[in-house]
Amino acid sequence: MSDKKDTKGAEPKKTVAKPAVKAATKPAEKKPKATEKKTATKTATKPADKKSTAKPATKTADKKATDKKVATTKKPAKATKQTGPKLTGASAVVHCGGKQYNVRVGQLIKVELFDAKVGEKINLDASFIADGDKVTMGAPLVKAGVKAEVVSHGKHKKIIVYKYKPKKNYRKKQGHRQPFTELKILSIG
Repeated sequence: MSDKKDTKGAEPKKTVAKPAVKAATKPAEKKPKATEKKTATKTATKPADKKSTAKPATKTADKKATDKKVATTKKPAKATKQTGPKLTGASAVVHCGGKQYNVRVGQLIKVELFDAKVGEKINLDASFIADGDKVTMGAPLVKAGVKAEVVSHGKHKKIIVYKYKPKKNYRKKQGHRQPFTELKILSIG
């Protein structure tokens, strides 16, 4: 029984009760901005015997400084480079396969598939032709059409057609590649 310590002579430990803090009663504190933290630490670390001429940063000064940073980080827009052959001269709006295409001489366009052999020259209907200051509009088509050459036939990239009906165990996945004919515009008008 000598293993036990005698607690009669020892003073009891005093515990201090901490007041309960409610989140709703305490107002929300704003966190200082990063620039304000830096200025506060710089002024606090300077010795007291030297006079400090630096004033603490204000919100308007911080805003102006960040506005300057934003203004200097903006990059000018890059000029887009034209890819493919140089397109010059007249332009026209042609009808092919139920769609309209804005074309120029030398341009390659992909239209809906139609029966024509590769290398064959065809005439396309035009509803509008513009050549510099001269503009010709058809009612509905212009008499002088657009001449084009068939370059190739092919298929576009595959698209997925997925059909689904909820709660009926109906799912149908199907791929589709739309065929096309590629044309090169030879002359307009």
